[in-house]
Amino acid sequence: LVGPGSDGIMVIWKDNFDSLYSEVAELGRGRFSVVKKCDQKGTKRAVATKFVNKKLMKRDQVTHELGVMQNLQHPQLIGLLDTFETSTNYILVLEMCVNHNV
Repeated sequence: LVGPGSDGIMVIWKDNFDSLYSEVAELGRGRFSVVKKCDQKGTKRAVATKFVNKKLMKRDQVTHELGVMQNLQHPQLIGLLDTFETSTNYILVLEMCVNHNV
């Protein structure tokens, strides 16, 4: 499903998350979402996935967050890799942040 948000941002919401990623562990939990570590099937690349509950957050709100992320692209910030939609969640696939003690 492709749809622009109220602010004009185009997002492609795919529906095949489970065929591409496998859940590894829960990393954190917030008011509207759960963040999990997942592995990309095949490549075994570790990613952070934010599962946003559809009952608690509207698509326009999620799309707005994606627009903010797109406008803040910077080497020091994690990037958005993909977007999915299931019957219960919007799923944002993000780069896994690695903690380097400097």
